[in-house]
Amino acid sequence: MRRRGAWMIAHCLCLALTLGADCGTARYGLDLERDEVGLRRTLRLIESQEARPSDDERPAGFPEERARVLEKMYGKPSADGRYVRSFERELPADLDGSGALLRTSSLLGQSFIYQERLRGEDQPSRAAERFLRGEAQWLELTQGWIEAEVGAGPASEILQRSIRERVIPDLCDIAFYRWLGSSELIDASELEARWMQLMVERRYFSYAELDTLDTSVDWVVWLRRLLEAQSGELDLTAPGKLAWLLADGDHVLASLLAHIARSSGFEAWIAARGDVANDWKSGIADLAEDEDTAAAEVLGERVYEYLKERYADALLLVPIGGFGIEAIVELTLALPEAPLGGNGAWDASTGRVRWNLPLHQGPSLAGFALAHWVEPAREFQVQHLGRVLLSGDALDEHIRWYDGLSAEHRAEWDRFVTALTPGGDLSERLAAFRFQGETDRTTASDTIAALLAGLASGTGEPAAP
Repeated sequence: MRRRGAWMIAHCLCLALTLGADCGTARYGLDLERDEVGLRRTLRLIESQEARPSDDERPAGFPEERARVLEKMYGKPSADGRYVRSFERELPADLDGSGALLRTSSLLGQSFIYQERLRGEDQPSRAAERFLRGEAQWLELTQGWIEAEVGAGPASEILQRSIRERVIPDLCDIAFYRWLGSSELIDASELEARWMQLMVERRYFSYAELDTLDTSVDWVVWLRRLLEAQSGELDLTAPGKLAWLLADGDHVLASLLAHIARSSGFEAWIAARGDVANDWKSGIADLAEDEDTAAAEVLGERVYEYLKERYADALLLVPIGGFGIEAIVELTLALPEAPLGGNGAWDASTGRVRWNLPLHQGPSLAGFALAHWVEPAREFQVQHLGRVLLSGDALDEHIRWYDGLSAEHRAEWDRFVTALTPGGDLSERLAAFRFQGETDRTTASDTIAALLAGLASGTGEPAAP
């Protein structure tokens, strides 16, 4: 049977990365809808991380501390645990982010942009700094490790150099790819392809082996193959400590953690905690041999705590899991028709834009929702133009033009369009419009052309009967 000492520590290291990303992740529902104020916002908890009795039929509720924060933003929740409130412009930081509803208007309609950043890193350079810092920390943690483990000589020199110059930098690169993947900047299939390409270029395996690659293979096999490619005639399988080390991934991990436990930094950390009752020497010996003993397990837990506290950025480079997804936000925005732009998925059957965005606890780029749409001033257009002539992209172009006018020109345009009436000489009046001081071509030509095209083609929404 496989010993569990190093496995237990590896499990701890995995937890440092995943932070519940694949187990017990909460799900929030956030539904947005336009109203007379701005955006009506409904926040609810769909699925909690907290275990509940199977017969508990009460609606899932937010944790007490979070509930207090939400009540300050929304007021008391509804009977079914929903927090509901309308916001005119700036949106609440209920999901530890920032956002707003931006609007630009003319008499013919309004243009809206909804944008919101959820919790996560909003300064990508900081994530890059952490990965590079993690690389430096692993270089520090592994300093002198191989020589102490297998003794001085060509084998230890090759192995130490490979770890320093190839393996640790590769872990940093892989962390960047995982960051891109967890931030949804590249999809899962591209992420896998990029990762495979990197591993081939780094000579961990060949293109010919891609189709038959067993992704469950012990990662130390890849390390051994890299060393074989660099070692020339050196026999890495000759009996001895090196062969034992490279025979099993648990051996490598146990040896490294024992090396960390022998460091002066760890000894000082243990002393500062007053945690001197345990027999650390016995634990180090057992851990170094990957022995399943109580002393090794306690020591492994302490080393893990030490790494979390002093070398947290190094843990980010462990190539397992994502970067701390606490929850998934199922976000929807109700619109009368498909938006003009944005990064959500339009669901025509429900009339909603949909996003599934992560709430991060780690360095991943924050989830971001964006939608752009227009709403024609239907009543005004029908009253003065006979039908809704400007909508969609044409209305958006008009509003952007109108917003760029001087205050005097906006007032002049408003007086002109307010005086229009359907029928009769409407087309002639539109074609003849000029701002004061203009003679030939008018700066309103694009808007006028769109209105005339609508009149000529009979397109647009007709007036209500």
